[in-house]
Amino acid sequence: GAESAEANGRTGLGVDWTLEIDTGDIESHTALSYQAMSAYQYGQATITVTSNADRGVGSLRSALSSAVAGDIVTFYTSMTVNLNAQLVISKNLTVEGDLSLDGVADVTPSGNYKTQVPMANAGDTATLDGLIITKGLAAGKGATAGVDSTAAKG
Repeated sequence: GAESAEANGRTGLGVDWTLEIDTGDIESHTALSYQAMSAYQYGQATITVTSNADRGVGSLRSALSSAVAGDIVTFYTSMTVNLNAQLVISKNLTVEGDLSLDGVADVTPSGNYKTQVPMANAGDTATLDGLIITKGLAAGKGATAGVDSTAAKG
């Protein structure tokens, strides 16, 4: 490179350099075992929720489904996500709803008095930050429009 050329006084002027190019498949083994990669507990990717719909592309449910252990799920903008079914978190991850990192929650997942809101499976750790979880049920699948208010949590 330029550093070595300067160090030995040779600049390569007047030399015809030939770049070697080769194409084909690259075969290699993973550096870590599947178990080690599955147990990794730190942020690998940030997935951004762009829709407040309960399901579909860009939804919180879709983001939780496609995330892997250690990922961070965040939101494009402040929003209320109206849920028709419980959100199940089945891997260690973070859901970040404090979009401006000012200590104020910017995202509201709502159970609409129809469902429990978040649940992390046994053995999984979910860090929920900057979320106002509202209108969720303490147990069961609920009723329409809060008729079963004894099961509702706030």
